[in-house]
Amino acid sequence: MAGAQSGERKRLEEALADLVREGLGRVGRATFTTRGGSMRPFVVHGTTVHVEAVDASAVRPGDVVVFARGVELVAHRVLRHRRKEGRRIFVTKGDVLAAPDEPVAEESLVGRVVAIERNGHVLRLDTPGSRFLGRTVAWFSPASRWPVGLLRLLRRGWRSARQPRAPRPPHRLT
Repeated sequence: MAGAQSGERKRLEEALADLVREGLGRVGRATFTTRGGSMRPFVVHGTTVHVEAVDASAVRPGDVVVFARGVELVAHRVLRHRRKEGRRIFVTKGDVLAAPDEPVAEESLVGRVVAIERNGHVLRLDTPGSRFLGRTVAWFSPASRWPVGLLRLLRRGWRSARQPRAPRPPHRLT
């Protein structure tokens, strides 16, 4: 039963992604209003996001992408990607969430967020500075591999520094 539900969900995700991608292909850009707060502080509830169609091979860590999950569209940041059986699989996560999402197949990818608009101000995400900031946020994410390993090493060093040392014998001058 669970396998049938999983297969149905996958078909729904792909159908929704295809529908939105088709619209993006015709117009080139779409605008959505967000719900939720998983991408705070950059994207809060009610923020308008501008999404453009993107080829999966052009998506990089740090990019905010929109993908289909069930019958919803989700905008989360890409932490990393890999190839599995000839297809790209993306690891994504909301900026304030502790754990990454389930892996996102390239077939579920809808587009990349190129700008966010809030209170009349537009922030472009496709500029070099914004892309650098996105990569930095992805790199420092708790779900990213590098900072976790670095933090573990630092914590080990901190623990060993805090442990009391055996007293040394006094120095003798002879």
